[in-house]
Amino acid sequence: MASPYREYLDAKSQRLEPTVGPFSDQKKGSETPIEKKTPQQNQEKLLEVRGQIQAAMGRALMGCARGEAPFPPEMAAELAFAMRDVVGGVVNELFTPIAGGTGKGGRTPTEKSCIEDAVRYRRAVGKGWINDRHPIITILDAFGGDNPMSGGVARRTVQSWMREEEFKAIKVTKSTVNNLCAFLNFSGRHYQQNFTKKARSEG
Repeated sequence: MASPYREYLDAKSQRLEPTVGPFSDQKKGSETPIEKKTPQQNQEKLLEVRGQIQAAMGRALMGCARGEAPFPPEMAAELAFAMRDVVGGVVNELFTPIAGGTGKGGRTPTEKSCIEDAVRYRRAVGKGWINDRHPIITILDAFGGDNPMSGGVARRTVQSWMREEEFKAIKVTKSTVNNLCAFLNFSGRHYQQNFTKKARSEG
């Protein structure tokens, strides 16, 4: 998989591509025709490219937070411009959803990410990189305890995460182990506040 920065640059180049009319090659003195696109096709392409930029931004930010790679300055500048718009009350496309809905299993991307951190922690323990005799209990504590009605998560739910097909590809590297505990606690709190049965029932 390409790096987030490479994906960002590729998407930016697509956003700048001409969409109508012929392109004249001045050196060769010839015209290379470019397929004309309808306004709808142009709009669909712009939305696709915007989604690619948003995805690359998200991956780069998370990679930086996990200590995997520094956040590229060009991406940081575009994000800063977007935040400045938002603070000024201006809508910026970088923060505009492409489409609503949820992912596999009815989960939002953020909910899925929280669960992934629990899976990473458990796998790091399994590899012997973290000394924890009771990792499931540690995960439950981070996610609000084992009582769903009081804002926690059932033990069987956490155990099922470890077996789900959706999370089988989740990997953990030794270089990021030092950040795993902090991420587990952060993701656990976020999950407790937004995705537990209690949080959903309280709207």
